Amino acid sequence: MFVGIDPGKKGAIAIMTEEPTIFKMPQEENREDLVSILKNIKDIGAKVIIEKQITKQMIGKKPCPRCKTIIPYRYPQKGVHTSLTNYGIIIGIMISLEIPFEEVDGTKWKKYFKLEKKGKPASIKLAKQFFPELIKTIKSDDNIAEAILLAEYGRRCC
Repeated sequence: MFVGIDPGKKGAIAIMTEEPTIFKMPQEENREDLVSILKNIKDIGAKVIIEKQITKQMIGKKPCPRCKTIIPYRYPQKGVHTSLTNYGIIIGIMISLEIPFEEVDGTKWKKYFKLEKKGKPASIKLAKQFFPELIKTIKSDDNIAEAILLAEYGRRCC
């Protein structure tokens, strides 16, 4: 049994057993729901695959306030704060509950499924191909699709 976790703000948790169970990522005000989900994962003895959060500085250009020359500047990636916060909280809970997990770089599992540079719709399409019984659950939610694909990556590679 494998569990895939997309730890983003709108992320998801996919528990891939004979009867798959999918959860949307509980929001900050419902942290106890996250703890409850993770305790259930510990009870079933599944291995967790969580997408490792990688930050990168974005580079933009804006005019200098004094001379109006266009100059480069750095800024954080959009949504990084919430994703990193969720990621850290999930990792901390899993460590405290002694749940075995593996962190996988997004580029690694996406490369395995040949999804690099294809965007979120490709993840949705592939998850529906692998798990046609979950088409209604996945709908057009890339977070659910990627949590499912993370679990499938874990089943195949870890």
